[in-house]
Amino acid sequence: MATVHLFEKKLQCCFETNPDDFGRYSSRGQGELERTLQLFQLLIVVFGFYAALRYPAKYKNVVALSSIVTVIVLDRLEAFFSKRRQDAEEHRRARESSASGTAQAEKRLDALSHSRNNLMLIDAVQAVLREIGLKIVPCPEYSMVDRLLRLEDQVRQVGLKMLADAGALTKEWEHLERTDGGFIKGDGGELRLLLVVNNGVTPSGPGGAEFVKIPMHLERFLADRHTVAITTQTLGRIYQLCKDTGQDPQRIFNRIYKHPGGFFYL
Repeated sequence: MATVHLFEKKLQCCFETNPDDFGRYSSRGQGELERTLQLFQLLIVVFGFYAALRYPAKYKNVVALSSIVTVIVLDRLEAFFSKRRQDAEEHRRARESSASGTAQAEKRLDALSHSRNNLMLIDAVQAVLREIGLKIVPCPEYSMVDRLLRLEDQVRQVGLKMLADAGALTKEWEHLERTDGGFIKGDGGELRLLLVVNNGVTPSGPGGAEFVKIPMHLERFLADRHTVAITTQTLGRIYQLCKDTGQDPQRIFNRIYKHPGGFFYL
């Protein structure tokens, strides 16, 4: 058995390579190699039985022992290659999943910053919030908000109003006050209005999204009315934080819910 263990160690040293390299090899001939090893094992077992019946007595034990050791070595070899193939396949799938997740994240963030009207922004925000595990639903019973976000206790609700243009905030406010269903006043401590304001601009050159700073008068405007807002830039950071580090989005939105008023920033 010491010989078998020594063989295994030598084999591992020989194949301590990049899993991708092994994966390319396994995709070409791993199945054929495993079947060949199984055939060798069968032939050696048959030969062992034949030797036990036909060979002289002084050779029987040696041949039988050699056959057993060889079968064990081939069995370990087959298991080794099978394990390496599984590891390579898992590595490939993980890499593809990571690449797909990165591309999806970039797509989500790009949609947030390039939403030039409220309908596009509604779709982008909804997709982002759902992907990080939040429950966001249409709310036809509340005409003033675009979507309803339910927090984990299922009692407190955040009414999301999307604004693709930050400059339209003061003009939109009169309409919000006329149609308020309790979100601005925070009726019963269970409703809260959250404005999602797009502060993305068209990039001046190649590269990622570009954002502008919210004017101070808009900050004061919302603070005076005890209404909280977040920019698409902040929402993108929340999305990345939850996806990359596993932060609980409920905890972040609980903080937003309790914000006294003005723009919430991370």
